[in-house]
Amino acid sequence: KKAYKETDDQPYGAQIAHRLLADYFPGVKQVDILRKVSDELPRDSAQHHNYFFVGEGMFMDSLDTERLLDFVRAGNTAFISSKSVPFDLMFHLYYEQCGDEAWEEYRVTSDSVMRLSLPQPGGKPLEGLFHFAEKNRPVMYQWHYIPDLYFCGELPHRPIGRLNDSLINFAQFRYGKGQFLLHTNPLVFSNYSLLRPETRPYVEGLLAWLPEGDIYWDALSRVPERVARRANANRRGGHNTRELEDEHPLTYILQQPALAWGWYILMGLTGLWFVFKAK
Repeated sequence: KKAYKETDDQPYGAQIAHRLLADYFPGVKQVDILRKVSDELPRDSAQHHNYFFVGEGMFMDSLDTERLLDFVRAGNTAFISSKSVPFDLMFHLYYEQCGDEAWEEYRVTSDSVMRLSLPQPGGKPLEGLFHFAEKNRPVMYQWHYIPDLYFCGELPHRPIGRLNDSLINFAQFRYGKGQFLLHTNPLVFSNYSLLRPETRPYVEGLLAWLPEGDIYWDALSRVPERVARRANANRRGGHNTRELEDEHPLTYILQQPALAWGWYILMGLTGLWFVFKAK
């Protein structure tokens, strides 16, 4: 439950990554989003900003999703490292399909150790051997990747990094004036991985894709992978079971403070009317 939490100093927390980002760009600020993405992401586009998310799964309501899309469309960057990405978000990023290949989910392959690599201009690729460990011993682990079939020459998004030189695990999706950087293995941002000298250069190579600017760390949208995948299945109509509530007609009203207070007052007055009517 605490996986990739920014305050967690255990092996699979993300305290080190959080601190690393705070000092990554001298002179810029890091803001933790704790209440609402749609309220806390900046709306001005005068300077560049970065949205950063790391977690097993990601869940956003329609307002947060639209705000993040507007944020990137204006020329900012969103870096998302997770095992599942919201279907509602990918509907926009992959709106134009490669042939008949509709977006599904990240695929999975299992192994105890995986080599992750990033190409470097005019030089040797950055590589790191990563593993999930129990009692300091590598165990079988599910590594996520984006199938090649989602990339084709006529579309602007492109693969960047790979697992074992073959499976895509890091990709750029341009959107408006900005970009989404999707990374499929948040394990690399865990305290355990960042404390290993042989894997830290790879992570620094990932962060080099962030343009200089303020960083907005999303501490709110993190959910377990199974919850995120079930939410995606609900959005596609694949299952009737629900782990998270779908949005209802009052979603917008209750997320706007002024309208919410008006609604609560109306309900309170209605309740009082029934009380006095009963008497």
